[in-house]
Amino acid sequence: MPVPDFQAQVQKWRRRTADRTSGHAYVRLAEMLIGAGREDEALETLEEGVARGPVSHGALLHLGRLLLAKGRDIEARSHLLRLLGEDPGNTRALAILAEQARTAGRREEAARFYRRLVELEPTEAKWSELLGEVSRRAAEGSSTDGLAEGAGRQPTPTMTLVDIYLAQGYRDRALSALQEMAALDPGREDVKRRLAEIQGDLSLGARSGGLDPGEGGKPADRLVDPARLAEVKTEAARRRAAEKQMFQSWVRNLRRGREQ
Repeated sequence: MPVPDFQAQVQKWRRRTADRTSGHAYVRLAEMLIGAGREDEALETLEEGVARGPVSHGALLHLGRLLLAKGRDIEARSHLLRLLGEDPGNTRALAILAEQARTAGRREEAARFYRRLVELEPTEAKWSELLGEVSRRAAEGSSTDGLAEGAGRQPTPTMTLVDIYLAQGYRDRALSALQEMAALDPGREDVKRRLAEIQGDLSLGARSGGLDPGEGGKPADRLVDPARLAEVKTEAARRRAAEKQMFQSWVRNLRRGREQ
């Protein structure tokens, strides 16, 4: 139950959120609201704080948790990956992302996060156990039920995947892939440079009233290496041809079976 002066405390911290330099105030106010069972208000508070920026890591962590509780998984993942981009060793964010992926059946994605947790906390037995579980089930799923497993799979983030997303105009997806790569391998300077380029481009687009990436926005051509893009298109064409050949072979075998 809230203490008698709860409203007075809430008003005190609301006044402090008016100070743009007081990012901690958003976290403190949100924690009070969560403790009183007012999660919706806490969520609004944190979203306001993140929109105004800069924000603390605690704000991003709480926001990720609240968004997950509301079923807004994509937004939650984005904020948690942003947190990891600023604090690669944040095991709480990694654990939330790993559990989210595991619960959703995205076992390969979960395994990537659990491997990072094993690296950061090698003496914590539960990470190794969970890594073994999701890795085993991912292997079983890929060999016995590939279509079902693939339906919920989060593609392994690579520079090639980033280029594909950019070529298609999905800068938000490219950003998410780079954020995950940075979280899993903080030492990659090429990822950091590309991340900074795309984040800068997104900020510029927002200030100039440009289209939101993924909502009709056009590819950021200046961020795509032409040679790299040509290589990606060639590989995509090769895969399509191979898939077509496999499909035709499957149809021929099916027909033979019926004739027999």
